[in-house]
Amino acid sequence: MENYIMLEEIEEITRTRAKLIENCTKNPREVNKLMSIGVKRDIKVMEMARKRAKIEKRVDFKKVLEETDLEVFSREASIYLKEMKVDPRVEAVETVVVKEEELGLIVCGVCQEEVDVGEMCSKTECNHKFHGFCLWKWLEERKTCPLCRFRILN
Repeated sequence: MENYIMLEEIEEITRTRAKLIENCTKNPREVNKLMSIGVKRDIKVMEMARKRAKIEKRVDFKKVLEETDLEVFSREASIYLKEMKVDPRVEAVETVVVKEEELGLIVCGVCQEEVDVGEMCSKTECNHKFHGFCLWKWLEERKTCPLCRFRILN
């Protein structure tokens, strides 16, 4: 019964965490709140594992903690899927690393600066590459590739 109550508390913590994660993209100061709620979650999981170990008369606390954490993680994942909205830009572009053979060939079509070898950049479905931040900002305003106007977002 107590573990059920704790699971409800963890579900509430997870919902709060999902909101904080979304807020962090708009307000970086929310990160401290996010970290503190993560600690609360971990404490609850340890309490649940301790009670489970006691009820089941198990001495392998580390194993019980891993099992409990996995169970909680599974519940959290389903809550996150329901609660959080994925920005369509995340799924619309692929992150790639610029290779040596591409040296001097890739210029960001948004800021017009060269993309360096070893640098992470964003690649569109139409195979154009841009600085990740530049393309991200571009897609906030428009739904098409900055170079060929291929529709990236619906």
